Amino acid sequence: MRIGITGPSAAGKDTLAEYLVSKGFEHFSLSDIIREELRERGLEIDRDNLYNVGNELREKEGAGFLAARALAKMEKGGNYAITSIRNPREVETLAAGGDFILISVNAPLEVRFKRVSERKRDKYESSIEEFKRNEAREMESGIALGQNVKGCMEMADYEIVNNGAKDEFIANFEALNLI
Repeated sequence: MRIGITGPSAAGKDTLAEYLVSKGFEHFSLSDIIREELRERGLEIDRDNLYNVGNELREKEGAGFLAARALAKMEKGGNYAITSIRNPREVETLAAGGDFILISVNAPLEVRFKRVSERKRDKYESSIEEFKRNEAREMESGIALGQNVKGCMEMADYEIVNNGAKDEFIANFEALNLI
């Protein structure tokens, strides 16, 4: 089984993936493929470089390239949680092999900004205005091969709102009876 997880920044995608790992799933982040590319180029791993190089790779290799690269690393019969899905073609590529479910994870903007602020790992999001600007370009970049998280979320089989405690979020996932 492959469970794709999409949604905006700090919605809880990695939290859900960590839960799935605790249930025997292996976690693949499409952003890890971009991080590898950044390391090879000697570039800083930050949000701008992830965004720009991710879009560059999609332009060069095709919109589903990151998903295809991740699928090539997966063994048949395994259980996988796949995060950092940011283009509808990535969803289509992952779904083409069958046995794929896409979950959209979301939370109110203020809740997500608070989470980002507490993580203190992104120097570009020191204000809610910066957070909104970064999110706008990721939700719908306007570039066919670019990021379109909104489009991915619209393709989801299920949506979970994560605006409470972690236990409540996981309980909402468990209520779907997918695993």
